Amino acid sequence: MTWEVALSILLFAAVAGARYHTGYDHAMYLHQYVSYEKYGFFTRDFEPLFMWVTQLMASAHIHYFFYFALWAAIEIAVLYYALNDYKQLIPWVASFLVLSPIFLHLMNTMRQGVVECALPLLLLLLRDKKYLKFAVLVVLLAMIHSTAVLLFGLCLLRIDATSQTMFRNWSVALFLIAVVVGAMPFWLDWFSRLAQKLLSGSMIHYGTELSINDHHFAASFGPVRLLTLSCQLMVLWLSNQTLNFFKDNRLMRLLALAAAIYVIGTALMCNTTNFYQRPLELFIVCFVVLTAATTYFLLITGKKILAAILIALCVSPLVVTLVKANFYPNASNLPTLYHFFFAHN
Repeated sequence: MTWEVALSILLFAAVAGARYHTGYDHAMYLHQYVSYEKYGFFTRDFEPLFMWVTQLMASAHIHYFFYFALWAAIEIAVLYYALNDYKQLIPWVASFLVLSPIFLHLMNTMRQGVVECALPLLLLLLRDKKYLKFAVLVVLLAMIHSTAVLLFGLCLLRIDATSQTMFRNWSVALFLIAVVVGAMPFWLDWFSRLAQKLLSGSMIHYGTELSINDHHFAASFGPVRLLTLSCQLMVLWLSNQTLNFFKDNRLMRLLALAAAIYVIGTALMCNTTNFYQRPLELFIVCFVVLTAATTYFLLITGKKILAAILIALCVSPLVVTLVKANFYPNASNLPTLYHFFFAHN
């Protein structure tokens, strides 16, 4: 590991650790940590490995800055490790993580954020046919966030010998269909009924959050969503050129397939609850890596105008979100603002 990479990890961890109520779940995690530090118990259950780390640090009365910084460091370190053969992409990956809504997403989901950042590493293990290490890592990740068990399904991913243009055409077509169908979710009636039949116990309330026959058009086609969809479409459209640039590289093609699953799936599920979107968000970091690879390809090949457009599309949703939070503050967008913990102590 170079000193630049180590410094990048430390800076990311320090910024993440110093936040205060940035992200919707920060208050919950902070409350649980302080509760165990003061009273020796949680008010809710977590996965065993996550609980063990939390108990260890809280019982030692380590300041919560280091607690949140640790999880952020794990997120970024495992991602950088997977990109060891793509060091030229790391600056762009880091930039897009911090200068897009992905940073807020990782801070909010924290436990699942570790799983999401580990997904490129899992794909790397699959590429190298290291199935035992893959299985061990998935089990460890599941002990941090239970959604990781779904990643055993990655073994089903296959990359055939079809052309990159064919991949681009199919992914763009499915993406556009998903955007339209997701905006008019008339199919959610049977989907809701199926979910209610399959779910039981403490999970049933998630499945019933979708009201039967409650069909409506998406109300989220504002600037942020349109900019995000434009960025996703551009990355998919350029994917054939990007993959040809990184030719004979199975990992990049696996990352592209995972990124396509993310953008198509989330577009289709845009009108559903977080419960349905969470499994798809496991692939979000793969899209960040593909975006970074596309930007790098455009710059190296002299297509600077296209690179500038892609960078602007990637970064602008965060700018719009911050402007909204500053000028039209409410309970929904205030957690998007960054606050230092020492300003609230």
